[in-house]
Amino acid sequence: MGTTTDKLRFGGIERVYGPTAAQAFTRLHVTIVGMGGVGSWAVESLARAGVGKLTLVDGDVSEESNTNRQCHAIQGNYGRWKAELMGERVKLINPDCEVKVITEVLEPDTMDAQLGTSDALIDAIDTLKAKAALIAWGHKNGIFTLTSGGGAGRCDPGKIHVADIAAVKADPLIGALRRELRAKYGFPQGSPKGKSQRFNIPAVYSTEPVRRLSAEDIARLPPGSGMGTVMTVTASFGLRLASLVLNEFAARANHAGSETSEE
Repeated sequence: MGTTTDKLRFGGIERVYGPTAAQAFTRLHVTIVGMGGVGSWAVESLARAGVGKLTLVDGDVSEESNTNRQCHAIQGNYGRWKAELMGERVKLINPDCEVKVITEVLEPDTMDAQLGTSDALIDAIDTLKAKAALIAWGHKNGIFTLTSGGGAGRCDPGKIHVADIAAVKADPLIGALRRELRAKYGFPQGSPKGKSQRFNIPAVYSTEPVRRLSAEDIARLPPGSGMGTVMTVTASFGLRLASLVLNEFAARANHAGSETSEE
């Protein structure tokens, strides 16, 4: 962070994490898959921390129905690719950030070519099979990989926690993901004693019981409306994921710096 612009925009990051970590952030490459209610806010956070390279992946366009929870969903943006919108936003926050936008659907057989390599991978999608394939790919390639549980039907950010996928409770999406990873990708099986071997994949999830509408309320909604969501929860998931990435690589940078100074 040598220029005046860097100091003005991201000096606060250096004063929190220290110069070694802040400089490391400028070299950090993070891939975020899913620009929805979780992923779009993770992108926002990483951009505002001065992260040097972001790969943004989403095959959907922004819609009015996204307005309650997604960063890009504002008047004038509806109908445009979510990943492109977030890429433009990142460049407004940090013109020096290198941004790669992917609007095509990821395929398990072509992820190497589509994604390339990165330091960290945030999974913020909610389709089970795609979620499992992405996590397995990141793990296999030695990328620091994180995932998000389900935020729909919840309204208390205070119930959000972080745990290894193997230890997550009260989240049906993570439970199904765990089974899929074990069945198809060779992740460690559960223990009969209840002490499952770690997957080494941090997950952000909520223990809040899902709020479900009454049958009468559901009948008044348009068909296919699904469960409700609120930004206070989904954005908190995204912020937590971003903070895990920043804290991990700050710790790595500071550790490497301390080893160098001792030599």
